[in-house]
Amino acid sequence: MKSIRAGTYKEIARANLRGQLLDAASRILAAEGAENLGIRRITDEVGASTMVFYSTFGNKQGLMEALWLEGFERFWLLQQEVLELNLTPFERVLALCRVYRTNALTNPEYFSITFGGAIKADIIPEAVRTKSRRVLDTLVQAVNESMEDGQLTKGDALEVATSLWSSAHGYCTLELAKFLEERASDEVFERHITANIRSYLVIS
Repeated sequence: MKSIRAGTYKEIARANLRGQLLDAASRILAAEGAENLGIRRITDEVGASTMVFYSTFGNKQGLMEALWLEGFERFWLLQQEVLELNLTPFERVLALCRVYRTNALTNPEYFSITFGGAIKADIIPEAVRTKSRRVLDTLVQAVNESMEDGQLTKGDALEVATSLWSSAHGYCTLELAKFLEERASDEVFERHITANIRSYLVIS
């Protein structure tokens, strides 16, 4: 029993340290760019050795892939909270659009990695990028279900989902850049995204 508990504690400690390294790297990357993302700089931030870094990520490429996946994982977990709610398909589409903003505001450094170009997608292997697509697939499925439910006009669910994301992304990018200043709010975003989705509603 003691060995199992000791093993569990070690696993938790490793996971916590890994998270600290990722968070430190995401802050540096978002604020200063990839050219300033040195391994020693990252480990010094959390008081770890470079050996720990290499045993955790292998190399800098491994770190980039881990940051990419972490950003999308955080977004996906927020989406799962929506999917657990008792919503109509159309309400689910709206809620998933709101989650895009929630993720941007909650995880701004990771948002800059996943959707802001802090990490260029072309350095991420196709297999890793494929894993990250589930966040878009979640919205596509909700849009498709809303089409089948007769709330949204039937058509290309991927096209509609991409349009809604593009709209949410533009708003979030301006908000994070402080361009909207005090004009940014839940209510303003709601009007923004609702105006976009209205063009896809079935007119009865």
